[in-house]
Amino acid sequence: MHLKPRTAAIMAALAVVVALIPHHPAMAGPDGKAIAGKSDCFACHNVMNSEGKKMGPSYEDVAKKYAKDPKAAAMLAGVIKKGGSGHWGGGAMPPHPALSDADTKALATWVLATKGKEKPKPAKPVKSATP
Repeated sequence: MHLKPRTAAIMAALAVVVALIPHHPAMAGPDGKAIAGKSDCFACHNVMNSEGKKMGPSYEDVAKKYAKDPKAAAMLAGVIKKGGSGHWGGGAMPPHPALSDADTKALATWVLATKGKEKPKPAKPVKSATP
C-alpha cells in the first residue's frame, strides 16, 4: 500500500506523539481506595452502610448527602486535609496534613462515587496504545 507523502508524514508525526504519551498506571491519577487503605480512614469510616456503623459516617452516606452539590469534592478534600466538625453531628474529623492535595482530591472523588449502589472501583489505568 502506497500512501501519499503528506498522509505518510501525518501518520509518522502522530506515531511520534503517541509514543511520547506516558503510559503508566499512575497517569490515571491517584486511586482514592488505595489512599484510604494506606491512611487511617477505615478506622472511622465504612464504605457502605451494610458494613456496620463506625465513629464517622459511611462513604455511602457522604455520597448521598452531597450528591447534588457541585462543590462537594473540593469541600470534602479540604475537610480531609484540614479536619472539621459539625457536618455530621458532634464528632470531629481529624486533619490529615500529610496527604497531598492530589490525594485528598482523589479520596474525596472516590468517596462521592459510592452513591449507595456498590463499592466504588479504583480508576482504571491508562492503557498503552503500543503493544
